[in-house]
Amino acid sequence: MKNKTKSHYLRLFGGILVLNSIYTQTYISGSTQTRFGEDKAGYLFTENILDLQVYKDNLNGWVQFEYSRPPEIGRSFTGFRKFRLEYQTDKFYAKFGDIYEIWGRGLILNQTDDQTVDLDNGTRGFLLDYRNAFSETKILHGISKIWKQSDKIANYDARVPNYYMNHSVLGVDESINVFGLDLGLTFLQVNEIHYTDFNMTYDSIPITHRYHGVRAGYYFDMADIYMEYYDKKTDVFDSDAQLDTAYSKGNGFYGNVNLYLSKWSLSMEYKNYDMLRLNPMNRADFVNYYGGYTDFQNAPTAYKEHTSVLLTRQTHQIDPNNELGIQFELMGPIIDHHLGFVINYSSASRNQTWNLVLEDSSIWWESPSRYNSIRGIIPSKTLSANPFEEYYGEINGTFFNDRLQFKVGYDKLWDIPEFSHWYQPHNVTDVLTFHEERREKTAITIPTQLSMALPNHWSAELKYDWQKLSDGKYKYSLSSLEDTVKYESEFVDTSGQYVKYQHSRYFSLEISKSPQWGFVISIDASDVEGIGSFTSKINPLESIFDKIIDIDKKWIGLEILYNISSTTQARLFYGSVRGGLVCSNGICRLVQPFSDGFIFSLNTIF
Repeated sequence: MKNKTKSHYLRLFGGILVLNSIYTQTYISGSTQTRFGEDKAGYLFTENILDLQVYKDNLNGWVQFEYSRPPEIGRSFTGFRKFRLEYQTDKFYAKFGDIYEIWGRGLILNQTDDQTVDLDNGTRGFLLDYRNAFSETKILHGISKIWKQSDKIANYDARVPNYYMNHSVLGVDESINVFGLDLGLTFLQVNEIHYTDFNMTYDSIPITHRYHGVRAGYYFDMADIYMEYYDKKTDVFDSDAQLDTAYSKGNGFYGNVNLYLSKWSLSMEYKNYDMLRLNPMNRADFVNYYGGYTDFQNAPTAYKEHTSVLLTRQTHQIDPNNELGIQFELMGPIIDHHLGFVINYSSASRNQTWNLVLEDSSIWWESPSRYNSIRGIIPSKTLSANPFEEYYGEINGTFFNDRLQFKVGYDKLWDIPEFSHWYQPHNVTDVLTFHEERREKTAITIPTQLSMALPNHWSAELKYDWQKLSDGKYKYSLSSLEDTVKYESEFVDTSGQYVKYQHSRYFSLEISKSPQWGFVISIDASDVEGIGSFTSKINPLESIFDKIIDIDKKWIGLEILYNISSTTQARLFYGSVRGGLVCSNGICRLVQPFSDGFIFSLNTIF
């Protein structure tokens, strides 16, 4: 049935284009992407994607085919993947097929197809858009099947999603401009089929989420202001479902103010996402704890998103169900056209603290209550609220008519991803017993970048990042018989001893000659590894460097780029990639290591 439906869509899509081509001229463009790779650890992937776009007066079409068995990240797929037909006039715009929309700043609806992090939350259906000089109305309806990863479901694989949810989506968005004030109203209803059994075979729960949102923006010469608020109600249509009424309602707020002071600018962001308050043990379990944010949401993170490899690996993991945060950024020139300065501060916490309760040798998390919320409107530094704080400063510059550009940064991070404590009177002596445990991450990172334009169309870019990272658990106990403090680091040395700090360096050098070719050498190194980390075997490329540097705990790779023509580019990578956190569009995924292998890619535009 599924293949028949796809075939029907494809025939309909092609038929409309053929009929229209009889009377008007058709323009066709497209692109192909081919990637395949294999490493010595046995990982093999093949990706092939073909995009075709057709333009005919007011009618546009897009279709995508894929052959991936398997892709680098995600599930294997062969055949017709995406299509969209668009019709546009001065006031009317219609889409039919695979729809990707962002309404407001994405608090309610933010759809994207990003294969670098294996995110596809689009809908297959239709979008109607009517606009005039003062307003714009959008109506969206469609279905969606979104894949995710969970260790609560069978066949868990770090590279391949094993859990999905089916959705039916209906939404209306209205935008109005009055006297320079942009106003918006949004309604979105998501009907979800949610599986909770281990094998995803029989135990499914129908859930309905309803969102109502309002937004406003005003733009001055010296400033602009934006605010967006939504509330959500979830209904579970299952007599056995255990859903607390406090969980079935939630809300979110985001605000942004930008000030333009001569040549300087100051940006201020505030977020308060209060959808579902789960205790620390269940916070990541979206299979058994539902009623929170849906996968169509992707609200602003309100912290700085870095491009540095080492900084990206330590990105704060936002809890979209429950997070309060602020961000400030000041930037401007120190010397006009030559030297610039950036300073950024961000902070976040949960909306509520959590404690363990111990009674008669039984331990459980205390029940959440909105009446025990964090006081005030700014993030808390209380450890049980999982606080996060980051300072970032940067000096950048350009000299010699932009032929030399540089950037030097300094970043200081403090994050409490996990915290728990409990206390009780001792059963015998009636003396207070107290135990506290927290995971604390601190990091100091210095990213640098230097780019140079050389004679005869040559150029070079050098990146060097240095990082000092601590990540471990502090355990503190106090009783009539014990008073101890213990620290367990996530890092061990070659002898198996705990080491508090990991020192990492990342180096890359890119040399290119426009317009044809370039190559990049990268070295990713650390002095100690995390517990259970994958250790790469020494590859032949690293053996060459062994004569120059100590290659222990280093991941070395070489990439060669060649532009076959102005529309075709080939890349060949050989070596090892350490892996780690990769973030795109506010979504982060843990990318697995790639050990002693090659990756070939070919991209063509026509």
